[in-house]
Amino acid sequence: MSKRQSFYLLLVIFAGLVLVRFTAAALLPITEDEAYYNAWARHLSWGYFDHPPVVALLGQTTWLQEGSSFFARLGTLLASLLVFPITLALFRRCGLSERWQLPYAAVLTSFSLGGLVFGFLTTPDVVLTLAWALALNEASAALVENPRRWLTAGLAVGVGFLSKYVMVLIGPVFLWALLRSKPSQLRSPWPYAGALAALLMCLPHLAWNAQHDWITVKFQLGRGFLHSHAVSTSAVADLPAPQVAPPGSREDQFYKMFIDPLAEKVPKPERSAPLRALIRVGEFLASQFLLWGFFALPIIVMLGSVARRRQRTTLLEIPQPALQPLMAAAALVPLGVFGSIAIFAKVEAHWAAVYMLAAPVFLVGFFQGRGRLLAGLTLLNVLLIGGALIHERHADTTTRGNPRRDRLLRETHGYRQMAAHLATLPLPVLTENYQLNAMVNFYEPKIAAAQWPGLARKSEFVWRPQWQTILKADLDRSGGFYLLTNNGLPPRLPGFTPTAMTEIADCLELGLMLTPADPSGYKHPCRRRAVHQWYLIEYRPPSS
Repeated sequence: MSKRQSFYLLLVIFAGLVLVRFTAAALLPITEDEAYYNAWARHLSWGYFDHPPVVALLGQTTWLQEGSSFFARLGTLLASLLVFPITLALFRRCGLSERWQLPYAAVLTSFSLGGLVFGFLTTPDVVLTLAWALALNEASAALVENPRRWLTAGLAVGVGFLSKYVMVLIGPVFLWALLRSKPSQLRSPWPYAGALAALLMCLPHLAWNAQHDWITVKFQLGRGFLHSHAVSTSAVADLPAPQVAPPGSREDQFYKMFIDPLAEKVPKPERSAPLRALIRVGEFLASQFLLWGFFALPIIVMLGSVARRRQRTTLLEIPQPALQPLMAAAALVPLGVFGSIAIFAKVEAHWAAVYMLAAPVFLVGFFQGRGRLLAGLTLLNVLLIGGALIHERHADTTTRGNPRRDRLLRETHGYRQMAAHLATLPLPVLTENYQLNAMVNFYEPKIAAAQWPGLARKSEFVWRPQWQTILKADLDRSGGFYLLTNNGLPPRLPGFTPTAMTEIADCLELGLMLTPADPSGYKHPCRRRAVHQWYLIEYRPPSS
């Protein structure tokens, strides 16, 4: 392959990447967490309940067209595409000089299943990935070209930390690279200047956390190590705390009208602690292969070859020996850290995904002379994305079994229609949790729904004063409100009484079906073909 052919192939790969990501961003409805992060763009801050601030900047494009998934993701698309040229520069510096190596490595990075999906979904990982790639590129330049580049590497680390705390894992990566490749640089000021630059970038967020009881730090530490979202911070709203509805109460009577024996959960057998730990680690490892999509098949073969001490030179060495420790640590540290956490708590697949930026320099050698295999696997990964889009848009004909178990549908289906119905209601709307609140406000901002504190885990919506748009005095003046919940048992809310209840069933074939509570009997409109079963409860003050 000539240099010109390699250049044109890279252009084709980039154009294909743009086409796939932009198409998916336009066709896939917004997901729950994306709507949540996009809501933050309305109140820019140096910190948020769940994450550092940068993800809120991605949502600024939401203003271009309210309720549009594509425009809500436009900032994400632009940021994720910047990773492509940065990783090319990194791979060149690692010595991938053969004409076929750069295009192959670019395909492995960009067209893995994780590279495609997290290239258009708005999450804190978008800027984290960009910053991780930039930090590795600058560190590689500092190690083999100019030690002053540690300064720009530190700035990249600061940006990554302001997106997601996982960026702290780059510290051990850099230290290992310095100790193994250029220990003499530890006697120069530049690595320390880079660390200082990173700290200065993070100071506004750290100062904000210090002023707010370290709320983001506590949430993330609890989520990662304790698998708990509990934060010892009270909500600022003046809405009364919910109470448990006793048996025989009016709330309990409403619930019994909607009891569906077929939907009752069967208790799972209790597993021993060692078995649970083993299952979590196994699930974590399986999820990492899943992120590669069909690329996982040859990767498994390669790992088997390494285990049998074959192809060691191809897989474990890169052309630029000075960068071997940097790239190896960048791949192994995230996997090792989150693999260890999986022993004690559930770990989401994407938490360690930054390792996929360094891994291709070790994997690309296997594909020498196997260009057709790589192209075929790439096409299969793209078809997986296409199949998911078709499935979501034609769920009524493509869904088999219980649609409630389909995460793609649970995250996207029926929300626009449900929000449109809520926009016709005469009273204020409150929601049970942040997911419902975010989706309602994304599709119908004029509703200005608020999350009722105490019904589900705390979130940005119940913590920040700017989101407390509905207070108890407002509800008293309006003569009541509606509560949207996933629970068929209406919560007891002091000062208000439930007077009516409607089930909103998101049925695959029938669309949105509204069934008022009726003491004479209840028949589910679509039985097991409902993606969601929401409950809209009307509350009134006792004097109404």
